[in-house]
Amino acid sequence: MADLCDIPTLLAMRASCTTLNSHASAILNSEKIALMEHYHEQQEVIWRHLDSARAVVGGLAALSFVLREPRVLPEAMDVYVTPLQGEHLEQWLEEDEELHMNLSTTVVWTTANPEAGRRHITRTTTFPTGNGRFIHIHTATSHSALEPIVSTGVTALMNWVSARAFGCAYPALTLNRRALACRRDDSNRGLHAVYDALENNGFEIEQTASAWSEWELQDDTLGTEALW
Repeated sequence: MADLCDIPTLLAMRASCTTLNSHASAILNSEKIALMEHYHEQQEVIWRHLDSARAVVGGLAALSFVLREPRVLPEAMDVYVTPLQGEHLEQWLEEDEELHMNLSTTVVWTTANPEAGRRHITRTTTFPTGNGRFIHIHTATSHSALEPIVSTGVTALMNWVSARAFGCAYPALTLNRRALACRRDDSNRGLHAVYDALENNGFEIEQTASAWSEWELQDDTLGTEALW
């Protein structure tokens, strides 16, 4: 039964008793392993390096973990790390003989590039994993690996998974496959692709929460005088 539960139910089970705690924790750990194995068979090694660098997985890969939906997993996994650990993480991944991963490309985002400001990253390094998939290492502009995630502008992508924990900023929306985001901009190919991926996985995307009846302000429950 636990295999069919959503994340909040699993967490509630984990808090109920010792037996269910162990069972739910084992399920979450197995899904963390499966997430990384989608990109590289040496998942334990990669998680160890990410843990050492205090890096987190974000993007659609983290969303797939929160939804417990492997079909959401993208071709490339986004990893976020601080400036203090970014180059160390790149070096560990490239030099680890168990991984056989060679750095493919590095893009340095200058302050003059609007993409850098929007994404809050200074550098992106890509590693092919040997199975047709990729790992992107994004170095944040600040000393928080979470800043690029919470600044993404799409609530459905404000999730993260680390070697030890995970988080979801908007569970009431995300777990119901709803997202708040800015208006679709066809000139931004990256964001356009994200919108397509979300919609292909059953997400409704709106600019305001009032677009959904549950959050719509009802005149009969709140008088005009209460608005001032």
